[in-house]
Amino acid sequence: MAHAIIEHARRELPEYGFETELLGGVGEPTQLLVKTVPDYAGRERWILVTVYEDLGVNLEDAWLVQFFHRFPVEAPAGDSRGDLARLLVAANNRLTIGQFCFREEDALLYYRAVAMFPEGAEGWTKLLGEHLFFSIFQIDEFGAAIEAVASGTRTLVEAFAADPRLGPLA
Repeated sequence: MAHAIIEHARRELPEYGFETELLGGVGEPTQLLVKTVPDYAGRERWILVTVYEDLGVNLEDAWLVQFFHRFPVEAPAGDSRGDLARLLVAANNRLTIGQFCFREEDALLYYRAVAMFPEGAEGWTKLLGEHLFFSIFQIDEFGAAIEAVASGTRTLVEAFAADPRLGPLA
């Protein structure tokens, strides 16, 4: 059986225009794929919602919920990976919630945010919506530049020059 927050999201989010798909097998945490608005390039965008039941054992009356989006490109190899890392640090310094990252072992490029949800369900729909929309906003704000540098269609210097929010490139 899925966690109560996942079941709640599966029931409630379609009323707000989101499509949902339940994931998880025996012995795996139940997760919810949420189809959101298309991304900045018009592609389908999915955000994976996971409740971390084991990580929250020391939280009284609360649950940790992750919002995870995988980019359609991977982190590049070699020197370009260092450029991407510099861009991610600059973008992350502008975020209030979440972070852009990549995994070294498989080059997975992603955005991830974790929120704390209360035990009681009365605020879950509002929190789910707020965190989904805020994740979409942050991905849209910096995602195009991140994808461009990761794919090699834009250099780090060009990305910084195009977005003054990133600050000076030192």
